[in-house]
Parts: sequence; C-alpha cells; structure tokens
Amino acid sequence: MKRKALVFIQCFFLAAAVFPSEPVEIYTDFNSGKFGQARERAGIKKFPLSGFSASRTLATPEPGGIITAVVLDAAVVDALSVFLRDYYERRIGPAWMWLEKAAAGEIFHYYDDSLGLAFSFSAEKPGPQIISLIENFYRHDPVNRRAVAAHYRKNYVIHIHSAENIIDPWINTIDFQEALVIATLIGDTTQELWGIRDGAGLLRDIPAFVEAKTALSLYQYRQIEKNETEYLNFIRRVRDREGSFARNLYSTAMDDFDTGMFYDFQLPEEFVVSGRGREDDLVLLYTDVLARMGYEVKLLAVAKDSESRNLAAVFRENGRADWSALTAQTIFAHIAADWKKVPAIVMSGENVWYHEMDYPRIFREREVYDVPAGSWRK
Repeated sequence: MKRKALVFIQCFFLAAAVFPSEPVEIYTDFNSGKFGQARERAGIKKFPLSGFSASRTLATPEPGGIITAVVLDAAVVDALSVFLRDYYERRIGPAWMWLEKAAAGEIFHYYDDSLGLAFSFSAEKPGPQIISLIENFYRHDPVNRRAVAAHYRKNYVIHIHSAENIIDPWINTIDFQEALVIATLIGDTTQELWGIRDGAGLLRDIPAFVEAKTALSLYQYRQIEKNETEYLNFIRRVRDREGSFARNLYSTAMDDFDTGMFYDFQLPEEFVVSGRGREDDLVLLYTDVLARMGYEVKLLAVAKDSESRNLAAVFRENGRADWSALTAQTIFAHIAADWKKVPAIVMSGENVWYHEMDYPRIFREREVYDVPAGSWRK
C-alpha cells in the first residue's frame, strides 16, 4: 500500500459499499461506433461477478482509453474527486480507490482483491459526437431530445482506461465490449438514452458516503485499516454524549471493553470490534481517538522498575490548557502545566521513570516496542 498524505479531512462513518448481486448486463447488438448504443436492443448478454476473478486487468489498446455513452452521475464524480484528493489511496467498502492525475484529467482506479476486480476510468462531459448521437436518434421526438441531451450535459460519460478481459480471458487484450461491461458496472442504474443498458450502480452510494464523512472533524494522521464504520461510530457515540469528551471517552471505554493479559496486540479499530484486549490496547485507543479529535497527545511509558511499566495517554486541548492523562485504570484531569510532571502523578512515589513513545510507529509496526536502553528519564 502506498503512503498516505498527511492532511486534515472531515469524516464520520463508512457507508456500506454497493456491489451488485446480479450479473452485469449489456445489449448484444451494441454499436461501438455509437459509443455502445444498441439501436434494436436485440438481446442481453450477462456477465456474472464470479467471472472477474478468472480474468485480468489490461490497459485499453487505445492510449487515450475507450469512451462510452454510459452516464455516471455528476454527484458521484464530484464526491470521488473530493474523497480521493491528497491521498494516494483510500478504502471504500471492500475496495481501494485512488486518483491519478493525467493529461486528460483525473483517472479513478478501483481494486477489490476479494473479487479479483480492478479497472480504471475517467469521467468527462459528453463531447459533440455523443450529443449529436442523441439529437439524431431523437430527431423526431423533440421532448425526449431535449431531456436526454440535458441529462447528458448535466452529468458525465464513462471513459475506460483499463478493464478486465472477462470475455476472452486467454487473450492478452481487451476490446470495446469488455470496456462496455466495466462502464455498465459503474454506470447509473437508470440510463436515459435508448439502447444503453441500465448500469449496475457500483459507486452510487459514494455521494452519501462522502457527505456522511463530513459530519465529524477528525485529524487523519494514519489510515484506519479496517472496521472503519464501527470505529468512527464509536468516536461519534463518545462525541454525542454531554460533557467532557475525554471523560466520556473514558467512561464509554469502561462500559464497552474488557482488559486482560492474554491477548495479542490490536489496532484501536480492531479493539473496538473485539471488545477485549490488553490494558495497552485501551491506552492506545485513547491515544488514537484523542489525536484524531485534534488534541495534543503524548504517549508515555511510565515505570518504577522493569516490572511496573504502564502506558499513559497524556493530552491537552488547543495547546493552552493544563495536561490531563488517561491510563488503563482512570482519568487524571488538568493535573499539570508541564507534561513532564504528569508521570509522577499517574504513578505516585519516588523514582518514577518515563519515556515518550512513538505511537505512530507502534501502530505501523503493530507492537509496543521496548524502550531503548538509556532512554528512560527520571
């Protein structure tokens, strides 16, 4: 997976991705010279979803891709552009998507490993040839001519740059028909132009998905690897309670999670779903959630000796308030103006040692690393 850009985003919860349960269908008498229109709609050819796992993704033989008359809602295109901008790749339901800047504009890439499905496409306003096709076809029907042309001008047509050789998987090339299959998979579930088969609407929930993700401001310092719906819903549930966010985070965690010694390391988004884990997992959850909510956060290892090491999430809001701390056992609110004084409060007594841990590294390496020798501070 490529490295993510570090940016502020707005996010809320992950909507369920749409994937059609029925085969993708195109008309058998499609005309590639008319961008896929089938004038007679003589028959239907079906492509089961299982077929994609036996085929390969290939670039179109034309360097600029294959344009179709399959319409994609402008709201989908706009939402994708917003969602993928400044990221190398992002998760959308079962698939990864990323945005490639090309001379012709933005190319969207889609990859679903579970289905063996990968393709790329761009969306563009219909050119004069497609508008002319509409006007010629409805030349004796001015009402539909105006309505269909207006619908096309308002939205986009799908331009395929890579597709799967699902029809002839033994051949190392794709043709217009295979590009049309992918365009139909992506396209709107209602196609206005006669002879363009209704699409499967693979991406139709993207606008609602992106709009939902704007409901809660989070700092995206690392990609949520899995369980994004459940994890962001947990954060929203904490936020929606009255009172202090940090206290609500602590009390919600106390209600929701059990801790014990005999568990493997879990990322916070895994811990939220499993409901049980180590005390370290609980403090890492606090650290991750507070960081996403924009708090200034430090993760400290605090110890009196080699056997007593515990983690503490030390945090403050807006860089001005006193520092607070969350441990696996309790919350310490506004206890010190200097974070270096916090360890002696959360672990009272003489000879208290601490080390500031690199929590992005912990999440990246999926383990709480040992404090390097000589790095403890008293």
